[in-house]
Amino acid sequence: MDALPEGILDVQSPDEFESAFAAMTRVGASTLFVLTDASMLERHVSDIVTLALQHRLPAMYPWRTYPDAGGLMSYSMSLTDAYRRGATYVDKILWRQWSPPRSHVANSQRRVAPLVQ
Repeated sequence: MDALPEGILDVQSPDEFESAFAAMTRVGASTLFVLTDASMLERHVSDIVTLALQHRLPAMYPWRTYPDAGGLMSYSMSLTDAYRRGATYVDKILWRQWSPPRSHVANSQRRVAPLVQ
């Protein structure tokens, strides 16, 4: 585990989870923000959520699977919507012979109202 500036911990393996949470508790961390690493973290969602709860660290996670496992909250795009949009484009291109415009930017179908106007 490498300590990076501004209280960032770089955990390289699941064996380092316990020591990372102990270090956060020792320095008085008040929150936890988990960045995603699909090759390691996504296989240990329940371990990370359990440790955050044991150490009483409110945490924000990168995907909904963490709150579904008991974590506090996540902030990310909806993977279900992204996969659905992707499938729509595959259908249009392969089966309907549609050619996407060169400068096309896909907009999310879900709109979020601004907090302050």
